[in-house]
Amino acid sequence: MISLNTWILQRKFYRLPIREDNADSTNKPRLRKADSRGPVEVDINQIQPLRYHSRTFSVSHNRQFIEEIAASGQLPRAPLVWANRTDSDSLTLLDGHKRVWAGHVAGLETIQVLGMYLDDETATRVWANRHLGGYTRAERNCAKERLKEKWGEDYQQFF
Repeated sequence: MISLNTWILQRKFYRLPIREDNADSTNKPRLRKADSRGPVEVDINQIQPLRYHSRTFSVSHNRQFIEEIAASGQLPRAPLVWANRTDSDSLTLLDGHKRVWAGHVAGLETIQVLGMYLDDETATRVWANRHLGGYTRAERNCAKERLKEKWGEDYQQFF
């Protein structure tokens, strides 16, 4: 098993030449991803929830979901994590909090994840786009307070 950061760093990018016959060429190099692979397996304990996430889960309400994960030995879909460039061991959940929680409760030690390198603002925006619309009013208010702690009045950009 390789770490998510190693897997992401192994992705290679190379410059494509600017085509002379392209009328709207701006002389900016274009990048194309090479040697792409699917999800990578990581230790489930390496993954932390994003601090703005405000939904809670209970075993009693999710027993069947947990049992399905335990029976299959894997999550139904790979969660999306943010690999922080400044902390090589930091993986923060952007989407899939319930799946990772259920995997932990089901006793999984490793899971498949999809990883992204993002700056803090972009990671917060990805999380907000995937969560705030489905939150209850109480969950949204909790997330709002957590966003305010980090972003001050700029928190409104995420709503």
